[in-house]
Amino acid sequence: MKLFSIFITLIIVSIATVSNATPITFNGTINKIFTYDGSTIDYVNSSNLFGNTFTIGDTYSGMFDYDINNASLIAISPTHAVYNHDTLLGITTTFNESNYTFDSFGAANDYGFVQIQDNQVHSGREKDTFNVSDRYYDVDSQLTHDAEFYLFDDTALVYHGLFLPNDVDLMDFNVSIYHQSFIDNTGNQLHVYGNIDSIGTPTPTPEPSTCMLVGFGMLSFSWLIRKKILIK
Repeated sequence: MKLFSIFITLIIVSIATVSNATPITFNGTINKIFTYDGSTIDYVNSSNLFGNTFTIGDTYSGMFDYDINNASLIAISPTHAVYNHDTLLGITTTFNESNYTFDSFGAANDYGFVQIQDNQVHSGREKDTFNVSDRYYDVDSQLTHDAEFYLFDDTALVYHGLFLPNDVDLMDFNVSIYHQSFIDNTGNQLHVYGNIDSIGTPTPTPEPSTCMLVGFGMLSFSWLIRKKILIK
C-alpha cells in the first residue's frame, strides 16, 4: 500500500511539472515596408536601412510563448485584458531573405504583453482581438527591436471572456497582421508589415525529468503487483 501511495504521488508530481506554456507558431509574407525619419514617411518595396534587407514578398516564420498559469494582469476592464511580460515568455521571428531574427526570449530589457479584447467597441462595432507584442533594446546595434502579432475579428464571436486561450485558430479571425519595427537612438525608424499565412500549436513534449518520474512510478507499481502475486 505504501508503494502504491508513492506511485500516485509521483504521477501527481509529474503532471505538475509539465510546462503550462502555450507555444504558437506562425508563418507569413511581407506586404508593406516604410521608413520614417522623424518628419516623412516613405513607403518602399525594399529597405536595408539598418543593415538587413527586407523586401516585399519575403517570407518569415516565428513562434511566441506565454504561460496561461502565470496570468499577471497590467490592466483589465469588462471587455479588455492586458497580461504583462511575466505571462509572455517571448517572441522569435526569422526573416528568411534578410537572415534577420528577432528573439526576445531571455532578453534582460524586454517589455511585452498579451492582450485580449472581447466585444470591445471600435468605430461603433463590437470586435474581438488577440494581440502579442514584445520589444527589447540591443546594445550592440543600438536599436530598439519591436515585434507585434495581431489578430482581429469584426463579428465578436471568438471570445466569451478574457481568459488566455490554449491555442489560436487563424480561421476565427478576418484580419491578421505581423509588424516588425526598428528604431535607432536618433529616431529613424523602419517598419515591416506582413500577412499571417498560417498558425500552428506544436504538440507539447514532456520534460525528460517528467518521463523519468513517470517511468520510475510505473516500475514501482509493477514491482508491487509482482510482489503481491509471489506472496499469494
